[in-house]
Amino acid sequence: MEPNAVELFSSECEVALTRHVLRLRVVETNRGVVIDEVLPKRRYRVLLDAAEAASIRERIAAFQLSQRDIELMGSREVRVRGPKGEDLVALAPFDGASYRFSIRSSAGVRNVSVHNPASDLHFKGPGSEAARLKEVLDFLEQATTKVRNEKRG
Repeated sequence: MEPNAVELFSSECEVALTRHVLRLRVVETNRGVVIDEVLPKRRYRVLLDAAEAASIRERIAAFQLSQRDIELMGSREVRVRGPKGEDLVALAPFDGASYRFSIRSSAGVRNVSVHNPASDLHFKGPGSEAARLKEVLDFLEQATTKVRNEKRG
């Protein structure tokens, strides 16, 4: 990392089966915002243009994971109830990965560990806790896609 670089976001995912560690970092450098992904046998890196960099900064600053979010996603079961108390969805956790996030905001740096998040966060009508973690995981997926597509292009 460059001497004056500031890490805006990082994710480290450890896959239980293979023990591989997948890392993604979003870093503010003198040249601009860089997304850097490190896989067991590959590395991808992309420098974002000004508009994309501004969008990424705003998105990261808006992340609001609470302790309740973390506990919910690591629990043995997640149930979302309807207005009459009926089950709308029940999720079992996916036990194949653990995530560690570092998220910079105006309040400082927040380090978050989420073990075995629920495997399907794309259900209808999620609770607010699931929605907030889903925002972080969606961002992670989009950043990974961006950096890998840029490398091919």
